[in-house]
Amino acid sequence: VGGADAAADAAADAEAAAALRKAEQGRVEEAEKIAAEAQAYADEAKRAGNAEAAAEAETIAQEARAAVAEAREAAEASAADAGSADTGAAEAGAAEAGAAEAGA
Repeated sequence: VGGADAAADAAADAEAAAALRKAEQGRVEEAEKIAAEAQAYADEAKRAGNAEAAAEAETIAQEARAAVAEAREAAEASAADAGSADTGAAEAGAAEAGAAEAGA
């Protein structure tokens, strides 16, 4: 019974880690989109000769690129944590199988 509980806990942890990875990937994609849009606006403002708007958009683009890097780091950390959760689920499953064999 304890093995089943451990396996269920490990499976729940793995599922939560997968959901977190998906959310982190969404953050990366959204930050990339904002960075690209801000850079496009900055480039357009430069072509139009609006230095003030271009500088402002460049600042936003830089901040968005920093957010992309931060979101990628968080996503990588989530992926590393998920690997640990997956290993835990496999170990719990193996323990459960061993307990079942011992009982048989």
